[in-house]
Amino acid sequence: MIILYPCFMDMFRKTALAVILVMMFSFGSFSSMQSVGIEDTFETQGRQTQLTDFSHLDENLTALSNRWNLEGGLQAAIYYNGSLVYAKSFGFAHPDNESGSNYFLQNSHTFRLASLSKAITASAIQTLVASGELSLDDKMVDLIPDLVPDPIRGCAYPQHPNQFLNSGLDGRTGNADDVYWGIHDINVSHLLNMQNGLANSLPTATTSWHYQEHWNVTDGSDTWKGGNNPCIDLESVVDEYQNGALAPIRIETTIRETLRLPMDSQPGTGPNEVYSNIGYRIMGEIIERKSGMEYEDYVNEHVLNPMGINNMEIGQTLFQNQTPNQVTYFDRTNSTWFSYFPQPCFGPCVSFGDTNTAPRAYGGSGPIEQMAASGGWVGNAASYARFISHLDETIHHEGFENPFDFTTISPYPDNSGSEYGAGVRFNIVNNETWWHTGSLHGTATRFERNLVDNEPVVMVLLTNTRPWSWENRTSTTPAANNISYWTDMGEMMDIAFTTIDYRNATPHPFIFTPLTYDPSSPCP
Repeated sequence: MIILYPCFMDMFRKTALAVILVMMFSFGSFSSMQSVGIEDTFETQGRQTQLTDFSHLDENLTALSNRWNLEGGLQAAIYYNGSLVYAKSFGFAHPDNESGSNYFLQNSHTFRLASLSKAITASAIQTLVASGELSLDDKMVDLIPDLVPDPIRGCAYPQHPNQFLNSGLDGRTGNADDVYWGIHDINVSHLLNMQNGLANSLPTATTSWHYQEHWNVTDGSDTWKGGNNPCIDLESVVDEYQNGALAPIRIETTIRETLRLPMDSQPGTGPNEVYSNIGYRIMGEIIERKSGMEYEDYVNEHVLNPMGINNMEIGQTLFQNQTPNQVTYFDRTNSTWFSYFPQPCFGPCVSFGDTNTAPRAYGGSGPIEQMAASGGWVGNAASYARFISHLDETIHHEGFENPFDFTTISPYPDNSGSEYGAGVRFNIVNNETWWHTGSLHGTATRFERNLVDNEPVVMVLLTNTRPWSWENRTSTTPAANNISYWTDMGEMMDIAFTTIDYRNATPHPFIFTPLTYDPSSPCP
């Protein structure tokens, strides 16, 4: 329950009529699409009485927000059998620093989707495969030849000692006949399924490299080794970025320097997937080179717009560059760091400030624009749920061929009981259950897709606050106390899948959560 203080009343009265009008128009816009036949996973018959409204879900989502003391808000949407049946927003989109009040979160507000973006990139790859322009067996080095690094003095690349395969035809090691595995073995399928073999430790595994703190530190104090790493072409990087004046580091540079580093494993050897942001960013570059278009433009034109989705875009790092409809991101501890963007300074100098310069959510934890293909998309819960409903073939997309099979194709089983397909995780026993989470400073996201009484249900939760991984709360399930926020989000989805009679439920797309006036509370 959100309290409406006296000083909010004027704003509430003014917005009430507008909200009612928006709701009237919104109810007329929900499309009903025919479902394809899929095997049953969740059955409601024989369990407790099912609910035909969403009031219980409202209560549980409000409790989730309160349990974790979310400073911002929470947005939820559910698609059932191709139709939007639930869309609701709780809490606040923005702080109002002048009045001390907050702007209420609405369904039209957009969020950083973080790693939910990976399924979008995989879908763009899917359209290129369906059109015959790309094959899953195509080699990465052939698709991005301009980003394949040159050898440099002091670095063993391309024949790192740990990548030795065999002694070749002559049977003798230590000569030119020796065979090494490496980046030349990586294909598109490996990138899609998190089996590319690229190192899963710093510096390779980082979200973004900072020009000064990660690349140009040579005193040995930085564990990422930056300028101390013999496989980083620091001289070229310094020249390319004019000693930092042209920072932040572009994704093309990060890919080039990463590919020169030692790999962890031979591509495609499994058995586990190794989560790789850089692999999905490489696919973003592949999409651009095969299509001749900017990544964002291609995805909108060939993936999202044909789905009827026109409100998604690549996000901007800095607050002043965000589109008006995007939420503010509330960092849990208001943490800061060096800015990834050069700061004003006097004279011929380049400065990135100090550890207090940039909020982590706005320039202090990597540029959103450069992580576009792995975590840079911005959208709302309803649009993303519609997107997933196209991937599972509940709604038809003319650019896809058998999207359900493409999304769940993964020859590399994960020991955890799930597989990583084309941008989604799915259950290896029953591939009808899909999910993924996303995390950035000030952002936590999750989607899940399941079958309920033989019909597909997709639920999406987005929040503009991210509890820390070390924070735990008491679960709604007594047997699973002290759980993480992402686990708690998953439990909320389980409630949605098991307590609602979707076939007979009344659609419930509210604009924002009801507010209660508390005359005893002063304005904050």
